[in-house]
Amino acid sequence: MVGGCQAVAEEPRPGASATRSKGVRLVLTRPVGVVRRSRVAAVTTLPRPALGALLVVVASVDLVLALVAVPRPMFGLLDEVGHLSTTWLLLAAWAALTRRPWRPVVLGGALVATVLVDLDHVPLELFGNDVLMRGLSRPVSHSLLTVFVLLVAGVVLPGRVGRAVGGAGIGVLLHLWRDLATAPVPLLWPLTHEVALGRVPVWSSLVVAVAVLLLPGRRPLVSGRP
Repeated sequence: MVGGCQAVAEEPRPGASATRSKGVRLVLTRPVGVVRRSRVAAVTTLPRPALGALLVVVASVDLVLALVAVPRPMFGLLDEVGHLSTTWLLLAAWAALTRRPWRPVVLGGALVATVLVDLDHVPLELFGNDVLMRGLSRPVSHSLLTVFVLLVAGVVLPGRVGRAVGGAGIGVLLHLWRDLATAPVPLLWPLTHEVALGRVPVWSSLVVAVAVLLLPGRRPLVSGRP
């Protein structure tokens, strides 16, 4: 059965009177969907040690990149680790604050896009082509215009594809938020030039995110819905 109450015939215990009739127990069952959602929540809730680990990862990456002249490939790798950890923390905090877990496809789209958006650096880094730079510190695709296009596409496209693309828009937005801490970003391109915030606002948001996630009660990061 899917859920509700289930009647189960119960055999008499050994030694009981032969005239005693079989008993009937009512077993309360949960709907299959509820069971699946509870299992998903159990494996996607961020435990407190994981929160501390993510914050340490972001802090360590930013400190190394600010103080140590690492080779360019290593710089790129560490930077993507920082972006992935930052996005994960902020998404988890939003889910906890609103009590609305992310759908897996949305979360996946956000985490993938927050890394892949940096592919727009490839033309300059590998081929010396600055077609996307336009004389700026970062490619023009590092702008809210990219976020807007992805979010609109997420609304227009149907089903899981639309949710994944919408999640990608969220991931790019959080990528730009972290970038604002390290160097100017063409956030409002093509309307204005670059914008920079510095480390304080971005790091303050991460501290608030961890504070929200440390509140009593563990809340799921991902919902049971696809």
